[in-house]
Amino acid sequence: MRDLETRIVQAGTGLLNSHARSLAACGMTWRGPDIEVWQSESERYTSEVRVTILKGGELHDVLEFHIYRDGQPLVTTEAAQFSFCNFSGH
Repeated sequence: MRDLETRIVQAGTGLLNSHARSLAACGMTWRGPDIEVWQSESERYTSEVRVTILKGGELHDVLEFHIYRDGQPLVTTEAAQFSFCNFSGH
């Protein structure tokens, strides 16, 4: 995992953990954030982050966005935190 991906996973985990009570009160849990690498070659490196929200054990929602595409970062840690924060406010 690249440094940017690590920072995004850490930020997402922290924000989701901070909302754990409110999500649990709505019967929701989550999986992730997970990184999926689509292309591993340096010049074409492409990855995305994914968080899956479950309600009553069933799929409720998914947040996913690219972190890298063709070796170029597409998001900053701050922008990812904003996305996680908005998403966890369900």
